[in-house]
Amino acid sequence: MPLSALIFAGFFVFFSLLNVSANLTGRVSLARYSKPFLMPTLIALIWTLQTASFTSLDTTSFSLLLVGLFCGWAGDVFLLSDTDVCTLTGLAAFLLGHLCYGLIGMRIIILHGGGPSWGWLITICAAFLYGGFAVARMNKYRREDSLISLRPLVVYLYAGVILWMTACLLQAHFSAPSFATEAALWGGVFFMISDTTLSKQMFFQYSRLRQGMLMCTYLAGQALIALGLLFTASASPILPLG
Repeated sequence: MPLSALIFAGFFVFFSLLNVSANLTGRVSLARYSKPFLMPTLIALIWTLQTASFTSLDTTSFSLLLVGLFCGWAGDVFLLSDTDVCTLTGLAAFLLGHLCYGLIGMRIIILHGGGPSWGWLITICAAFLYGGFAVARMNKYRREDSLISLRPLVVYLYAGVILWMTACLLQAHFSAPSFATEAALWGGVFFMISDTTLSKQMFFQYSRLRQGMLMCTYLAGQALIALGLLFTASASPILPLG
């Protein structure tokens, strides 16, 4: 691995730990000022690995990956403000990033013949089960002044895109099983946990501990998706046991 990639990886870990610890200990200013550095260091790491020919992701997928990470950075910045315009813009940026990741998953599925039919069945069932649970819970505990009460279609659209992205990553793993696609899949799962936690923060009641957990799962999700998808093209397939 190039030395520059190790340096950027170190910076990403440093800013991640700094941000999470600041959220957990209530140091709001430190959490705010460290947040904009998170995605740029991850982008620099991904760019370095690809341009140094350490990975071989195709140009279209790599471009989608960079756009997804940039949208994550934009979402981070916009959500630093509590205004309605910035909140909606930040959520729109995250939604576009999820779409980019999902499209890469769809490309993997198509390139490997569409994936097994049983994989689609598992994917659809899992999406409906989680979606039904999440929507029911959000509606039960929502505040009357929260976004889900005022603009429910926006929240349902956002939740639907997250489920679609994770479903694409799950089916991509079924289509091309490797440690890389498995890492991307777990990244999608962490993203679902992160956004579920975010909904609790926004729609119910703010918690310092929950904010720390939100950032842990969010950063793990971004890193696993980015690195997993980046190494998909060069990863060795997982061989069946026996």
